[in-house]
Amino acid sequence: MLYVRLSALAHLAGSVSAFGLPVTPTGQWLTTSHLAATVSDTPEVFFQSRIAEPADVGSVPSAAYLLFKEFPEEPFVVQYRTRTLYDADIEKRPILDLSVLKQITIDDSGITVDAGITIESLATTLRTKGSSNLKELFYSLPAAGELSVVEAALDGRYTKLHKAVTEVQVVDTDGNIKSKQLSDIDIQEDIVVNVVLSPPPRESSELVARWYSLKGLPDPIPTILVSELPDDVKVIIHKYGMFNNLPNVVVFVDGGRDLELSKDDWNEVLVETPQELWYLQNSLANEGGFGQLTATGLLDTSKVNPSFEDILKLFPDRKENLLVWVEKGKLRASFDTKYPPDVDDDVGDYFFFDEKVPQTVAMHAGEKPVFSKRSAKVEAKVISGTMIAGFKGEIYDGVRGQMQTKRYQYATSSYDNMMNPALIVYPLDAEDVSLAIKYATLPEFEEARKTLANPSGRPYKVMGRGGGHQYCGVSCDNDAFIISMDHLNKLESFEVNHKGITGPDGEPHDVTREVRVGTGIKLKEFATFNNKDPKTGGKALGKNKNYGWTIPHGECPTVGIGGHSQTGGYGHIARAFGLAIDYIYGFTIVLATGEIRTVTRDSEDQQSRDIYWAVMGGSPGAFGVTTEVIIHPILDEDYPHSTAFSRSFSHTPERMKEVILIVEDFINRAKEGDDNYIAEELDLMVSLSSNVGNRLVPWLNQDKDSITPNQDAILFELECRDNTNPRAKQQMKEIIKRFEKKVWHGFPTSLLEIALLGGYDGRSHYKLSEMSLGLTRKSPFVTVGGRENHKAYRKACYGSKDKLKEGWSDAFSDLLNDVVATKDNISCVFQVVIGGGKQASNGKAKVNAFGKTSLNAIAHRDAQLHGLIFDLFRGETEADIMAADMFAKRFEIDVVNRHQTAHPKVMAQWASHGDLDMNKQNVWEKYYDKPETYHELRRIKKDVDPDDIFHSRFTIRPAED
Repeated sequence: MLYVRLSALAHLAGSVSAFGLPVTPTGQWLTTSHLAATVSDTPEVFFQSRIAEPADVGSVPSAAYLLFKEFPEEPFVVQYRTRTLYDADIEKRPILDLSVLKQITIDDSGITVDAGITIESLATTLRTKGSSNLKELFYSLPAAGELSVVEAALDGRYTKLHKAVTEVQVVDTDGNIKSKQLSDIDIQEDIVVNVVLSPPPRESSELVARWYSLKGLPDPIPTILVSELPDDVKVIIHKYGMFNNLPNVVVFVDGGRDLELSKDDWNEVLVETPQELWYLQNSLANEGGFGQLTATGLLDTSKVNPSFEDILKLFPDRKENLLVWVEKGKLRASFDTKYPPDVDDDVGDYFFFDEKVPQTVAMHAGEKPVFSKRSAKVEAKVISGTMIAGFKGEIYDGVRGQMQTKRYQYATSSYDNMMNPALIVYPLDAEDVSLAIKYATLPEFEEARKTLANPSGRPYKVMGRGGGHQYCGVSCDNDAFIISMDHLNKLESFEVNHKGITGPDGEPHDVTREVRVGTGIKLKEFATFNNKDPKTGGKALGKNKNYGWTIPHGECPTVGIGGHSQTGGYGHIARAFGLAIDYIYGFTIVLATGEIRTVTRDSEDQQSRDIYWAVMGGSPGAFGVTTEVIIHPILDEDYPHSTAFSRSFSHTPERMKEVILIVEDFINRAKEGDDNYIAEELDLMVSLSSNVGNRLVPWLNQDKDSITPNQDAILFELECRDNTNPRAKQQMKEIIKRFEKKVWHGFPTSLLEIALLGGYDGRSHYKLSEMSLGLTRKSPFVTVGGRENHKAYRKACYGSKDKLKEGWSDAFSDLLNDVVATKDNISCVFQVVIGGGKQASNGKAKVNAFGKTSLNAIAHRDAQLHGLIFDLFRGETEADIMAADMFAKRFEIDVVNRHQTAHPKVMAQWASHGDLDMNKQNVWEKYYDKPETYHELRRIKKDVDPDDIFHSRFTIRPAED
């Protein structure tokens, strides 16, 4: 049944969307007569560190034997899919990596898929190459596109897929490749290398299913949704977006029975083919972020049977994913383990959580079967890639099958041809980073560098990569040596007693809390850690009373601390507190010589102080590879009167125009000295996200086949550092009053809708750490990989040193409304970062400054508007590309050039775009507001990296003699 396939997603730990891997290593598709795989007479295995990658199915027995021979006391695990998060779970064991096996073969009896083929890749093949008979397999596929077919076949929950499996080929302990039936597999002994699928007959050729999606909240709620649910009807209620607190409700009917639900209240989709069924189901799972739901509770409905209204009450103010599905006599809730739903104690007593879930290959790596004592008929020819003596982490070059996956990051969909590095290495500590830099650059390693991937032995340019979120992909440049910091994931907090050290404002401060953070940590992890009880490790529920801390930081969950700390660290409390770098007291960096050095604001030698100044906002990645940052955070206990007001609501042209008018007024009063200037205690963040349904299936009819409403949504956030400050309190009241009168008037329309829309109320106390965590975006507002949208993009961000000119609000709101209204496949994300406050006053050097007038090199601190972000995510058709170009040009000409500082433009290094060549004055003058800053950075670059080892398309170059 359909609900089985959807609900099974909730059990997957750390699921991540597939990257569209090719059907075979060469992109070819095979049609042949079915022949069972045989053991290769000339097996080849790529072997490095603790991972063995067989060249083909016939080499698997030899690869398994190689691991047993190399690690006789350490059983190995089998990996069927690969990505960074998945690898991190299993790195402690030797690995037989079968995700490199990606051949699909068709014969007269069905389709054979190798162990590395995902459900999504199989679906793509069936859609584009499958016969009408083979396309019946869509009816059997799980919705979890990122699963490998083998994983799904071995998972007891996917009963429909089991009926389609006609044969499984396995490697036994003696090194033979045998054919077995699925029911005969011993998962503790057999290594599955491929499966053969054939469509089972369907009972009926009529409609596959009828789906309904709720448009609003009907009154009354149809009783069929809960209390009178028939056997063939399932109901899913899920929270699918940060900008929409109303949950999405979908009703599934197996077969074509018409429930006769009101067409005024319900959208209806008739699912006529198995292919439509799978793509709708997969799209819903992706849009709803079901892959991140790691816990499931079953409610005993014989003891308590909640109404539909009771279920809806689980969703107010909830930004994390929550999925509730109902069938006759059963109710289940699925969620991220860290964020359980709030239920009454009485109701909670009737939920039970089955901790004895059968272990399958789809479970967390720690629960995977382990293998040992293998034999093989033939020992493999072992191929090794790049080796670095003493390096403890993994190394990926062009020889390895996973190189293409490892290079994938935020910008790949838009800058693919500029993001093909020579090597990617994953150090485990700073010593590994030092070894990697020496290997990549020093003359004495020339012979060691002569490999199949680099026959010349030439030195490499080096670039560190934290979260891989850089807009233009420069952290994964062509031919570069990428040091990926994923495993440098320290998160430690200490009580300290530092006296008189330099603080964010340049004055001496006493510090009682210090946090040390590895540069591989992402913002969501960091914000969660900051909101935990350091003594009990209590879950980060945002309800802490006596603990918590934060720093200003951004909202995107997968941004890495390494890059964020080098580009300023702008966020939702920038006016009230400044930038992230204001609270980064020091860091550990590996320099071009391989030296590991820790520097701080108060370092005693000139070069260390120069390095601190340059790295903090000067030119990301240009001076070395940072491995750890030292943070002196903002403590919740010091701000007992912090509060916020927030609302998320559907876009209309009228609301958009009124919101932009509020933004314009705030920007033009942002700086001290402006008429009726806005108190520095206040921060305003406004976002638009259009086309947030984030459709992934362009060949489905958008109007006919939309299950998740494809909404255009606006988020309005107003935060206050201290609500007892008279000026801040009064201005906050005035802004909220204007918002409620001009924007919120007449919306929402019912008491239930008010309860569900929720948000911060503007009166209650909300701790800073709670708000920092709450405003960090979570799936499904972002994709599982952390992006706002899956599509390729055209990004722009410009600020303004001057006040906005008259007409700015009309020009910008008209543009936004036109983007929302377009029929082209365009999604827009707009955000604003307003200047003034601590953003302008922090960072000034007043003590022991070695001649510098600032604590860091960040530019444009005194801007009226730091950044107006206008991101366009587009489809792949010529019309979509042209439409995105047209909207982008309108933004630059009609909004920025006419109404903001036009020359030189105000740009931020965290939002780079366009020409990136920092040797050109017409480029660097946009990023540096003072020529002396640019030239001083080049001087420091020459001092610490004269050979320009740390180099990308965007880094500053050493000064010339």
